[in-house]
Amino acid sequence: MSSPAVHLRRGDLLSACGHKTQNLTTDQSAVTCRSCLKQIEIANRPPLPSKPAVESAPTPHSFHTKIAGVTHRNEDHSRRQEIIRKCNVGERLKLERDPDNQFDCGAIKVLRLNGEQLGYIPEHVSRGRDPSGLSDRMDDGEEYQCRISDITGGGPGLSYGVNLEIGNGDFESDIWPHSNSSSYSPQPYPGWNSAGIWLAFLAAIILAAAFAIATIR
Repeated sequence: MSSPAVHLRRGDLLSACGHKTQNLTTDQSAVTCRSCLKQIEIANRPPLPSKPAVESAPTPHSFHTKIAGVTHRNEDHSRRQEIIRKCNVGERLKLERDPDNQFDCGAIKVLRLNGEQLGYIPEHVSRGRDPSGLSDRMDDGEEYQCRISDITGGGPGLSYGVNLEIGNGDFESDIWPHSNSSSYSPQPYPGWNSAGIWLAFLAAIILAAAFAIATIR
């Protein structure tokens, strides 16, 4: 007949695994109860290393990121792509927390000063409930400035994207053109000015030849 298991004492007649028994010891090397041994193993584990600083955390004076969700529609059914077409490089934007967002409690809206929404701060930057995230810092009362550093994409069949600069103070340098410039037209798809013109020219020649043949007949 096997002898009863030896438990690790945690109190009067109480073992580390929660059983009431008189077969207790404070000598960890004498413990035979599997559950108590598991508790000993957990207690003796080395502490986890602290998380390294995340590069995208807004600890510098300013950092760059992009707007997420630029191809979606807003709640008022406005098209974010159409709004982006009206934006300027260097334009000041505002960040607004959206804690009731059903998909992300750390959501941060990116808005024009007139309230039009361009999209959201990417989740890896906002990081809801993470002390290193932008949303947690905003919830703690920190204020950030935001401006458009570049507008990318566009052209046939392609969507526009928006790159941002975010800072917790005045920006170190200006970006041309400023938000008060008269207008800004996002750059077309690279190569459109050359290849596109040649394709249009070739199409015009083909149409002219077809028209000439039809006239002769």
